[in-house]
Amino acid sequence: MSLRIAKYLFMFGLVSSQEGTSHWWKQRISSLLILPLTLLFIFSLSTSFGGEYINVIKVYQNPYQVILAILFFAVASKHLQQGLEVVIEDYVHNVLSRKFLFFVSAIFCWTTAIVGIFSPLMIFLLK
Repeated sequence: MSLRIAKYLFMFGLVSSQEGTSHWWKQRISSLLILPLTLLFIFSLSTSFGGEYINVIKVYQNPYQVILAILFFAVASKHLQQGLEVVIEDYVHNVLSRKFLFFVSAIFCWTTAIVGIFSPLMIFLLK
C-alpha cells in the first residue's frame, strides 16, 4: 500500500493511527495530575461556600488560588477531551458521526477550558 493511499484511509478513519499507547499514557498522567488538583481546588473553594459574593472574590485575589484554578481547569478539560475521544471511538461506528462528535467534544472542552481559565484570571486582574 502506498503512503498516499494510507494517508487517505487514515483521514476517513479506516485504518489505525497507531497512537493508542501514547494516548493511554497521556490519559493516565492527566488523571494523576487531576486528583491532587481537584482536592486542592475543592478545599480552597469550600472556604467560601455559603458565603457572599465578596468572599469568593477575596479567595481569587490570592495569586496561588488563581494558579490552582487555572491548572485545575486546564488539566480537567484536557482529561475530559481524552475520555470523550475514547468513548466516541469505542461506541460510535459511523465515520461521519464520529468525526462530528470529535469536533463537538473538542469545541466543548476548549470552551470549558477557556472560560475556566479566564474567569479566575479576570477576577485577579480586575482588583
